Amino acid sequence: KTAGGDEIDAIVDEIEGSKDGSSKGANGGTAEKEKKKGGANVYDDDDRKDFDEAEADDEGMPKSEATALQVLFSIGDGWKMRGGVPGREEIMEGAEAVGTKLYILGQQLFAAEAWRESQRPLRTAAALIMHMPYQQGAACHYLACSYFHENMRDKGGKDERLRAYSAGAFQAAAAARLSLGPDEPKAVKEAVGSLLFLGRVLVDMNNWRDAERIHVQALEIARQTLGDEAQETRNCLQAMMNLRGKMRQVKEALDNK
Repeated sequence: KTAGGDEIDAIVDEIEGSKDGSSKGANGGTAEKEKKKGGANVYDDDDRKDFDEAEADDEGMPKSEATALQVLFSIGDGWKMRGGVPGREEIMEGAEAVGTKLYILGQQLFAAEAWRESQRPLRTAAALIMHMPYQQGAACHYLACSYFHENMRDKGGKDERLRAYSAGAFQAAAAARLSLGPDEPKAVKEAVGSLLFLGRVLVDMNNWRDAERIHVQALEIARQTLGDEAQETRNCLQAMMNLRGKMRQVKEALDNK
C-alpha cells in the first residue's frame, strides 16, 4: 500500500470514528452489510415494500389490462436487486418483449421527470431482462437516477432509504455492464459512469470508506480497459482528487472542533 493510501485510510478512520464507530449503510444500518470480495458493501432496497407502493397510473385503461399491469409490476416489487449476466435464460416466456416495453415506458416517465412513477416499470424491466445485461444495466442505472432525483426534489436529498436504493441500483447497473467483459468498451464506459455515480451517493451516505474503494475500482477498470488517455479515465482521476480533497476538508473540520 502506498503512503497516500495509508493517509487516506487514516483520514477515513478518523472521520468514521467520529460517528460513534460506525458508518451508515443501506437502509439506515451499519457498514457491516454483506460484501462482495474485495468490494464495497452490497446495497439493496429489499425493505421498500412499506415505502414504495405507488400505484400505476391506469386511468382510462380497461380493467383487465390494468390488472395485468399490476401483476407484472408485482414481479419487480418482489425482485431482489442484482445485475444480470450473459447466457442466462429468460425468467419466463416473453420476458424480453415485455421487459423491453416496460423499459421504454420507464424511460418516458423518467424523461417527463415523473421520478417515482418511473420506478416500478424500470424495476420490473430490470427483473425481466436479466439475460440481457447491457440493457438491464441501463434499466438499473435509470432506476438509480430516479431514486436520486426523487430524493433531491421531494426530500431535500436527506432520505436515507432513497439514498440506499439509489446505491443498490447503481451497483447492479455496474455489475450487469461489467459482466460483458473487457471486450465491450461501450459497456465498460457506462459501467465506470455507474460506479462514479455510486461513489457520489456513498459520500452522501457518509460512507467514506466504500466511496473511496469504488472510486479506486472505477479508476482501475478504466485504466486497464480503456487506457490512461481515455476521457473516462480522466473523469475517474478528477473524481478521485475531488473525493480525497473533500475527505481532507472533513478531517480538518473535525480536528478544529
